[in-house]
Amino acid sequence: MTAKIRLALLAVPALLALGWLWWPGTAVRGTDPHATATAAATDQQRTRAATDWAARGLGAGFESGLENLPASLAGTDVPDGLRTDDQGNLVVSAGLRDVFDYFLSVIGEEDMDTIVARLRAYLDSQLPPSAAAQANQILNNYLAFRESLKDLTAVGGPPGDSLDIDAVRAQQAAVRAQRQQFLSATVDEAFFAAQDRWNDYGLSRLDILQDAGLDASEKAQQLAALRAGLPDGMQRDVDAVLQYQDLQALTHELQQQGASEADVRLLREQVVGADAADRLEALEQDRADFAHRVDQWLALRDDILANSNLADADRDAQVARLRQARFSDSEQLRVQALEATHDRQSPGQ
Repeated sequence: MTAKIRLALLAVPALLALGWLWWPGTAVRGTDPHATATAAATDQQRTRAATDWAARGLGAGFESGLENLPASLAGTDVPDGLRTDDQGNLVVSAGLRDVFDYFLSVIGEEDMDTIVARLRAYLDSQLPPSAAAQANQILNNYLAFRESLKDLTAVGGPPGDSLDIDAVRAQQAAVRAQRQQFLSATVDEAFFAAQDRWNDYGLSRLDILQDAGLDASEKAQQLAALRAGLPDGMQRDVDAVLQYQDLQALTHELQQQGASEADVRLLREQVVGADAADRLEALEQDRADFAHRVDQWLALRDDILANSNLADADRDAQVARLRQARFSDSEQLRVQALEATHDRQSPGQ
C-alpha cells in the first residue's frame, strides 16, 4: 500500500472503517453496527474454499497474463513484487500482495475466472516452477480469505456520521481473526503488518482528537507522543499531511476558546517543534499576503473591465499587462483561476 493511499485512509475516517477490500457482488449481512463476524471457518471449510479457488482460472490460454489487458490497466506496470531466494523458493512479501491486487483491481471489468487465469499465467511466466506453485497456493488462500469477508458486518455510516471507534476496532479485530483462518502467520505478517500499523495509528489519532475530556494542549501532547512511537518511515508520511491537519484542527479549537497568539504558538511548538512552527507562520503570512494582493487585483481588474471608454482588445491587453507586473510566473495560472471563480460569482460578469 503506497504512502498516498495510507494517508488518504487516515484522512477520511469513514474510509478507515473499511479496512479491507470488499468482495464484488456480495451483500454485507446484518444491520447491527456492533456485530463483528460470523463463526470462524472450520479447517474443512477453509480447505474446501482454497481448493475451490485452485480449480479456477485454468486453461484460459494466457501466456504471460498481460495479453489484451483491460482499459484501466493500459499503460501501467505490474508491481515489482516477485522475489525468490537462492534455492528458488518464493520470498513472501508485501510486494506479492501488490501483484495480486494489481490484477484483482479490474474486478467488474473482467470476470473472476479470467482475472485469476491472468494472475496464474503471470506468476508462472515470472517465477521458477517451485516458486510459482508456492505463489499459486498463497493466491488460493488469499482469494478464499477475500471471499470470506462477505460474512462480515459493515461498521460506520455515510460520510459525515460520527464514527464509532470501538465498533471499528472490534471489526478490525474480526478481519484480522478472519485472515488468520486462511493465511499462514508468515503470509499474514508480510501482507498486512504495515496496514495494521496504519489502522491502529489512525484510530488512536481519532481517539485523541475526539476526546472531549482533553483540551487542545493535552491533545497536542498526546498526538506528539503517538507520532514519536511510529517507525521513522511512518513518521515522515504522517508529517507530510496529517500533522498539519491535526495542527489546524487544534489551532481552530484554541482560537474558538479565545486563546492568545502565545498560546497558539506554544501549541504549534508542541506539535511540530519551534523550527516547523516558524515555517508554518511564514507560510501563513505568505498566504495572507497573496490573498490580500489578489483582492486588490480583482478590484482593479473589475474597474478596468467596466471601463467603457476602452475597446475590448485594449481592456484585455491592459489586464494581461498588469497581471504580469503584479504576479510572478508561478502565480499566474492560480490568479487566472481565481479570476474565473470571481467572475462566476459576480453579477453581470
